[in-house]
Amino acid sequence: MGLGLGLFLVYLLFNKSKTIYANRFLALILVFTIFQLLNFLIFANGLNIDIPRIALFFSTSTLLLGPLHFLYTFFLSNQKLEFKPKYILLCLLFALANLFFIPLYLKPSTEVYNYFYENQAFFNAMNYISSIQSIVFMILSLKVLKKSLKRVKNSYSVIDKINLNWLKILTYLILLFISILLVNLFLDSIIDLPEYFNPGPIAALLLTLMIYITGFLGLRQPEIILIATPDTIKKYKTSGLSATQAEIIRSKLLQVIETEKPFLDKDLTILKLASMLNTSTAYLSQVINEKMNKNFYDLINYYRIKEAKKRMADPKYSHYTLLGIAFDVGFNSKSTFNSIFKKYTNQTPSQYSKSLTKK
Repeated sequence: MGLGLGLFLVYLLFNKSKTIYANRFLALILVFTIFQLLNFLIFANGLNIDIPRIALFFSTSTLLLGPLHFLYTFFLSNQKLEFKPKYILLCLLFALANLFFIPLYLKPSTEVYNYFYENQAFFNAMNYISSIQSIVFMILSLKVLKKSLKRVKNSYSVIDKINLNWLKILTYLILLFISILLVNLFLDSIIDLPEYFNPGPIAALLLTLMIYITGFLGLRQPEIILIATPDTIKKYKTSGLSATQAEIIRSKLLQVIETEKPFLDKDLTILKLASMLNTSTAYLSQVINEKMNKNFYDLINYYRIKEAKKRMADPKYSHYTLLGIAFDVGFNSKSTFNSIFKKYTNQTPSQYSKSLTKK
């Protein structure tokens, strides 16, 4: 079932109307995850005797999962990026392993099968290298996601669908999975582990779940186009913004926020706001970060909460539900409204509303 689903998702990814680089890497991740699942099935059913070359190739494909996951994360976090040939170097270990095995691929099946069992120490070492490499790439992926979230918050006022939290959780789960396999591999090399410690069946189940999660969430993930702000380039060291200009922009920003209430627009971006102020996104981002000690996301949501509190206390809005007020002031989900409201008031919206009725 996992294999069929994986192949179907690969087909969907390659046939999306916008086949961005991230989708291609996601499709490749699914292909090589399927290879791992097939490899477990091959060894579990003793088929490695009949098709040892395929088993050998599938074994080397573990060296691709870490680099592909990193490349997927890297390109998904900013879909304006262009692919460069140098990124292929990340898959160097996989290429070297298969170059090394070319003479073996050309030998009779019995010799390939015998090589497997006569060189267990070598394949264990390859598993160690593959696991450590994957851990390194998962850590690098988490760093990319951290930077991406910071940049997204400097560009958008609503980030529920583009914060990539699902990918962050998935990356942590993969890290845990690889760490468990690595510990199992180490213990198996120093003591004779009982049969029930064999991670194969659990690994196969987890790989199937990974195909489901990665494929479906990856297909649903909207594009992330980062608007050019100093955080996406260098910071503010080379900025030409003077202290006087910064103060003018800050004053205009506060005036526009109070009079025009642009934060009520749930689709508000720093690009839209910069256009209203007749300034650049880079300068506006610098002012918000340096003069107001906030990022764009926090600034806009601060004013949304301020407006929500005002409406909750106004009898004119007494017929509105809390969710209705949340949507009216620019939020697009109940959970985001609740968490940000609590961040600024130390109360949930319902607690705050009840405290108003007691006054």
